[in-house]
This record gives sequence, C-alpha cells and structure tokens, in this order.
Amino acid sequence: MNENCTLRVLRYRYAQHLGKTLEEATGEEIFDRFDAGDVVCQRLVAEFFNGLGTGLYNLVNLFDPQTILIGGGIVERPGFLALMREHLAWFGIADYIDTVSHGNDAGLIGAVYHFNQHYSQRQLTD
Repeated sequence: MNENCTLRVLRYRYAQHLGKTLEEATGEEIFDRFDAGDVVCQRLVAEFFNGLGTGLYNLVNLFDPQTILIGGGIVERPGFLALMREHLAWFGIADYIDTVSHGNDAGLIGAVYHFNQHYSQRQLTD
C-alpha cells in the first residue's frame, strides 16, 4: 500500500506532472484542485482511493474487522470521510471505514500513550 496510496505518493505524482519538487506539492492543493474539477487531480485522487480501497478490501477480507480507523491530517479535511466512502462503495467496504477522533494528532497521542505504558512502569521498578 505504501507504493500506491499514501499522501506522499499522491503528492509525488502531482509534483511530477507539474514539474515541481515534492516539497512544493501539498495535499491541500491537490484536493482543492480536485474540488475545483481539475482533470489531473480528479484522476490522481481516484487512483489514490482505488489503491486505498484495494488494500483495505484485502484487510477486511483477511481479518474481518468491525471497523477500520483512518487517521492523519487528511481526515480533518471537510468531507473526506464521505468522499472516501463514496470511492470505497465499489469495493463493498464503505461501512467499515471511520476516522479517528484526534485527526493528525492520533499517532502522536498513541506514541505518548505507548511510551507512558512501557517506560513509566520501568521507572517505578528501577
């Protein structure tokens, strides 16, 4: 999935098309241009969601989860969940998907929680 459907890959493909560097291409710009009807961004975002859908479809069929939570800054974008579910409906997995409540901070909060659970116990016993 990392080679097809990460925001970094989406940005890279967009940057290549425009002759920009990766740092110059932002997810916000791509999705804003997607919303404005830009044909290239429409295609790139569709490829992004198709790659994401393929990976998530495999996870659903392999593990049979109740829910798959998506996090990161992209989930804070208004309408992202509805757009993602629209694209994932073809795969039959739209109802499995939800977003995390802490958006872009979810990974940081999880890392702090893990650190506190793992290392604060060690300090008490040392």
